[in-house]
Amino acid sequence: MRLALASVFLIGCWSTTPAPVTPVAPRLAPAGPDLAATIADPLGFLPVDGGFVVRLDAERLRGGALWNRFGAALVARIAEDEGQDACRTAVLDSLQSLSIGLRSVSPLRGVAVVRGVTRATVEGCLHAQPNVRARAVVTGTTTVWHAEDFELGLRFVDDRTLVLVMDEAVVPAMVDRVVQAGAPLRRSAGFQAVLELLDQQRVAWIVIGPNDPVLELLAVIGARPRTVFGSLDARDFAAGELHVRFDDDPTADRVATDLRGRIGMINGFVDRLEVTHVERDVVVEVSASEAQLVQVLSLAGLAVTP
Repeated sequence: MRLALASVFLIGCWSTTPAPVTPVAPRLAPAGPDLAATIADPLGFLPVDGGFVVRLDAERLRGGALWNRFGAALVARIAEDEGQDACRTAVLDSLQSLSIGLRSVSPLRGVAVVRGVTRATVEGCLHAQPNVRARAVVTGTTTVWHAEDFELGLRFVDDRTLVLVMDEAVVPAMVDRVVQAGAPLRRSAGFQAVLELLDQQRVAWIVIGPNDPVLELLAVIGARPRTVFGSLDARDFAAGELHVRFDDDPTADRVATDLRGRIGMINGFVDRLEVTHVERDVVVEVSASEAQLVQVLSLAGLAVTP
């Protein structure tokens, strides 16, 4: 969640002391009609080598009972952690969906597509944050922002679709190539095979590919996974399913058996928590009621009033 929000808030919400600069406004021009199919595609503009792919349907999330109960408290916590301003509020209120395809999580390398935010919101953010303007270079329809360990290229491809390119160094030509490439991840047979196993109608889903360094961190469960994929439903109840795929059946069986022996302490916080072994996959299924979510969030220091 924090990674997704960070991609949105990179637009311009920092609180360091700004240097005096002359305000600049990016010239954000609409793309041609040939991009309509790519804009409508949830995988549109994401790179084929993105090993860490996340999709969040913010409209679906906000339409559920859980958001009505917990949304205000979560936004308040974000404001407390990150620093609240009108820019953040406008982005959160208008966000429809967020798609991220990363080649690297740390440092950030990849593409994010933010749907729902308006040109006026982004321009307002840039105008309101002088420290961002001091680091931004505007070239035609592309704005490049210089961060400490990466650069961020911003391009609107229509009135409510923003493409963000993150890399060590970004030039407008790189953003051009991303925009013109369509949906290269859609053409990956391996990714498509995994995507078909996911419930894409849920609020969020994630796929971590075989070459992503994040999988090295998961080796603590007994073996390095081959890939990880899962989905989350958080509309009227909380339910998630995570598949952790290994190279062979015996490894998955061993890891599943070990995990089942460790999850006892968690059972009191959820309605259902099951770990099963299906061929090469360890499958973790979990669901929790609203009351249990209140308990978990309280333990995390996030108070939710009845």
